Amino acid sequence: MYIAVRDRMFQVERKMEVNNSANVDATMKDVENIPTDELPDSVVKQESDCTPLQVDGFSDSVINQKSDCTPWQADGLPDSKLTNTNNFKPPDGGWGWFVCFTALVANGTVIAIINTYGIIYVAIEDKFSTKEQSIAFKTSLVGSVCTAMTFLMCIVASILSDKIGIRQTAALGAVLGIIGLLGSAFVETLEILYLTYGIFLGLGSAFVLFPSVFILGHYFRKHLGLVNGIVTFGGGVFTICSSLSFPILFKNIGLKYTFIILSGFYLISLGCTLTWKPLLPKQPDTTTGKEADTGESSCCRSLVGYLNMGIWKNKDYVVWSLSVFLSLFGYLVPFYHLPKYSEQLFPGSKGSYLVLCLNIASCVGKLVCGKLADLPCANRVRMQQAAFGVVGVVTMCIPLAEHYYSLIAVSLIIGACDGFFLCLIGPIAFDLVGPIDASQAIGFAFGMAAIPLSVGPPVAGALYDNLGSYPIAFHLAGVPPVIGALGMFFVKKKPRPLATQSEEQMNMLTEL
Repeated sequence: MYIAVRDRMFQVERKMEVNNSANVDATMKDVENIPTDELPDSVVKQESDCTPLQVDGFSDSVINQKSDCTPWQADGLPDSKLTNTNNFKPPDGGWGWFVCFTALVANGTVIAIINTYGIIYVAIEDKFSTKEQSIAFKTSLVGSVCTAMTFLMCIVASILSDKIGIRQTAALGAVLGIIGLLGSAFVETLEILYLTYGIFLGLGSAFVLFPSVFILGHYFRKHLGLVNGIVTFGGGVFTICSSLSFPILFKNIGLKYTFIILSGFYLISLGCTLTWKPLLPKQPDTTTGKEADTGESSCCRSLVGYLNMGIWKNKDYVVWSLSVFLSLFGYLVPFYHLPKYSEQLFPGSKGSYLVLCLNIASCVGKLVCGKLADLPCANRVRMQQAAFGVVGVVTMCIPLAEHYYSLIAVSLIIGACDGFFLCLIGPIAFDLVGPIDASQAIGFAFGMAAIPLSVGPPVAGALYDNLGSYPIAFHLAGVPPVIGALGMFFVKKKPRPLATQSEEQMNMLTEL
């Protein structure tokens, strides 16, 4: 049948060469009468003037082009990227503002628990410590496991968001967070907290944290920096409230019932995640049926197919992500150990106030940074680079503080820089790799952060257990952020305004 159709089309082409324009129309009608449902998928049909012709019965693989009437197959570019993504324009408002609010609540719940572990740390240590030995290292490790799981599993969260959906991934995370906090409330041994607080809560936090950042790119382009600042601002607001309320709760109702109350916030977050309706088309599977039948090797290919390895060919993204990785080795040490150091250095002072100052400054920093990051002249990488450099220098200066108010000033500076760092993660990823690849670019950035964030605080705790003081720990913690900031000088490409870059990418797809 295919041979007969091919011969018929050849005859038509011969007629078109000798007939005038009036006869061309007649011969084209003759071609249109060919039963297209019997044509193979590889056939690409075009008009004589190279205008794309829509033919019912052709499969999705048939793509009409008008480049010298030459048939062209879009290998490697799924239809969704050529059509849906090409036509996609974020609303930059409307329902997106409510999504921004619910993302703020969910993101704030996750970040507040991570940022206030310095206060939770003291409560856990008071409950499980003995006079015979110090458990600073073991207690720090609980929070570090949770932090590591939160950021490391963001890679898995990005894959699940692409495959099963953003809402489903975030809802699963909220449920796991509830299980982790309720389990931690009834734990009687410190080691079990590694499972309940560290793994379950950390995994749930990852599945909520990543979607709360990535969903913003579905609704905003022009104001993406601002909405990222607003959402991460929620983490600061929630942390401030937690810093004020946790000491009161621990004193009056204890660690157990405080964890139960926190599980209620994750229940609220579960409701928030249901509002995150994705607008960008979900990426299609890249694996084929043939691969599915080839045994163990196909499993590896399928796993690789879920990962977007193309982002690692982007040199600017690689340098940026590695610089962030190095910077974070000492980043959380002040958040974990500054309250206890303050109470030791200045008896009678309240270390929880320092956590409060950290997060007030972080809130202000996120809002200011979000507005500045949307300016056409802003270089988002350089802004984040400056934040890391300042954090490193100020952390090394903590042991030089001679007054409690000096520690307050240190907390305000570190907090403001923290706001700049967190606010810029999403926008920089969108800038460097574009909106199509931003999902896993953000996921990998968070995932790589897991190792340094989990190593820093326990090492500082181990140094304290062995040396009996914190100065060396703070001096060493300030070195990695400075090294990471220097590494960002090798990100040569100045990130462009997001709207301009997105439009250029869509134009490139259209030209294809």
